[in-house]
Amino acid sequence: MIIRTLDDVTADALAAMSSTEDPRLRDILASLVKNLHACVREVRLTEPEFPPGGGNPERNGEAELGFA
Repeated sequence: MIIRTLDDVTADALAAMSSTEDPRLRDILASLVKNLHACVREVRLTEPEFPPGGGNPERNGEAELGFA
């Protein structure tokens, strides 16, 4: 997907998790993504304000679990 607008980022994230098998987990993650993205847009969060490594949550999770 080509990201043209901020809303495209949210749509792409939701599409990526649409294959999550557990319906409850999928609903929770979708709500989290929608609300987190809305918060970032509302407060105009800047790149330096993101948590360290915030651009790659998969890698962060792997590191926390000792897989990185």
